[in-house]
Amino acid sequence: MKRLYTIIIILLFSSVGFSQPFSATLQVISPTINTSVTDYGRGFDFTPTVNITIVSLGKRVPLMPTQPLTWKIWQVSNQALIHSQTSMATTPTVYTYEPISAPVTLLAGVRYSLTLYGNYQYYYGPSSQIHPLLIYHTMRYCNGCYAAQPFPTSLLNNYHYGNPDFMFTTCPPPPAIPSITGSLNTCIGSTTTYTVPAQTGALNYTWTVPAGATITSGQGTTSLNVTWNATPGGQICIDWTDSCATSPQTCINVTVNPTPTVTVPANATYCNGNPVPASAYTSNPTGATFTWTNSNTTIGLAASGSVNTPAFNAVNTGTTPVTSTITVTPTLAGCVGNPVTYTITVNPTPTVTVPANATYCNGDPVPASAYTSNPTGATFTWTNSNTTIGLAASGTGNTPAFNAVNAGTTPVTSTITVTPTLAGCVGTPVTYTITVNPTPTVTVPANATYCNGNPVPASAYTSNPTGATFTWTNSNTT
Repeated sequence: MKRLYTIIIILLFSSVGFSQPFSATLQVISPTINTSVTDYGRGFDFTPTVNITIVSLGKRVPLMPTQPLTWKIWQVSNQALIHSQTSMATTPTVYTYEPISAPVTLLAGVRYSLTLYGNYQYYYGPSSQIHPLLIYHTMRYCNGCYAAQPFPTSLLNNYHYGNPDFMFTTCPPPPAIPSITGSLNTCIGSTTTYTVPAQTGALNYTWTVPAGATITSGQGTTSLNVTWNATPGGQICIDWTDSCATSPQTCINVTVNPTPTVTVPANATYCNGNPVPASAYTSNPTGATFTWTNSNTTIGLAASGSVNTPAFNAVNTGTTPVTSTITVTPTLAGCVGNPVTYTITVNPTPTVTVPANATYCNGDPVPASAYTSNPTGATFTWTNSNTTIGLAASGTGNTPAFNAVNAGTTPVTSTITVTPTLAGCVGTPVTYTITVNPTPTVTVPANATYCNGNPVPASAYTSNPTGATFTWTNSNTT
């Protein structure tokens, strides 16, 4: 009897082929199209005679559906949902299959039901065709149930509805790969390698990556290179296939961090000795750290640093402007952004050359000044401490020519203070003096008459102010 049973099984397998996976319904063809019921669940009950593993789900529909179709696998005894999977992809009129999202193992002797839910036309027809390793029980259906997709409770014998199918193997799926090795935090634009240990008997490895990631090399192998093109990342998963089935997926979550950008101050110009405020760099996204370099330390700032540049006093002891380039690089969550630059220019302090101190007499012409600066190009403001000399109290540019004035009896001195300004930088004031002496007067003897031979005394001229010297002339030497 045992031998007879073996022969029957061999004959059955000969009729359907030994190549796995197997079709559950042997791709039964139901000839009739139902066009009146367009909101349904259609399927069949079956019991495996051996443990089986479902590796893909199939369907055959008359027309392209307008809404996704959903497969559900139920355990009939307790109406427990074992697996659910939705798909829009199909080719009308022929069986199309897609891998099950996770292999499902069904136990020998347990009654299950496969249901396909849809809202468009479907095939139907009399048949109880089933693979020899499965026992066909009945068709199971519901109407008006596309949205809720409950366990169907209506039965009909010897029919195939909607032609749902699945492919299965009689060997267990290989185990999931224990772990994936690779970075769990990476930067946008970077390429990262992920590896898994080789699995004995593996025919292929299948990797999946999230939207925004690109597999650059390694699909089908144990080592994958992924380029991350967008945030926030997602799951990298892998399964493997042996001669029997495909393993469950192993996944890791990868966070892709954005490349930060930095906002720096506008280019700025300062005068020698001016305070330069500390920078206040900001980043997008916020939270970045900063490193900076300074191309010219003579301005008074160190060659490099981190965070913000400190406050300092600008330095330029030369005669030409000095410009330094500050380069700032942001870093956030290990991701380095593009460096951004700005400049700090320090102008020198201008100096002014003024005339030497000068003394004039009352009424003398005083020439206009001719101030010069170093560096050249400065403008000048001046003040005059004593306007009685004939010069205004203040002015710009050079002092004008004027006639010296002193109507008094003592010298008058005025201090001229000149301040140079160049490129907004004010130099140190420099002074010089203009002295105007008064016009002296002389007191002479009264007119006098003498006899021939009389002695004439020496004159005793006096001046106001005192101290004058005198020259005299005689109109008649006889």
